[in-house]
Amino acid sequence: MKSFIIFVLVVIILGGGWYIYREHTASQTEDAMVQGGDTMEQDIGEGRDIDIAAAVRANIVGGWQSNEDGNFIRSIRGDGIVEDLYDGQEPTLGAWTVFTSKDAPENFTYPLEVDTPYLRIVDDTGLVLDFKVTKLTPETLELIYLDRGGALTFTRSVN
Repeated sequence: MKSFIIFVLVVIILGGGWYIYREHTASQTEDAMVQGGDTMEQDIGEGRDIDIAAAVRANIVGGWQSNEDGNFIRSIRGDGIVEDLYDGQEPTLGAWTVFTSKDAPENFTYPLEVDTPYLRIVDDTGLVLDFKVTKLTPETLELIYLDRGGALTFTRSVN
């Protein structure tokens, strides 16, 4: 009987320790995602209790080479500027922003999905490009161009 009670106490203590460890690890992962850490490996739009737009803004900054056309690189800078480079041509500059259905621009004309991030790029000629961000990891960026529905995939470049 004594051994049974000790066994039950050990199981309770180990179970409690596992629960605390799991909660602590999940909290750290969410904090890293919001702060732009390298742990943002989940697909976007899973309804997590975090500011999805802030997580995307923090993690989208960098150079992204197109998987469809290796000559195209989109550099998204932390100062809100986007620079599109194509095979030695003059770069195209513009401004970028990320938003969700909670803070979409008034002139956004596409259907909005809850807890889904969107990327808007306005180039230096005033052309507006709207995308749905479907995946963002440290290595991969996947976008859907909302005007025509085409999928664009990028791999992070050294740029």
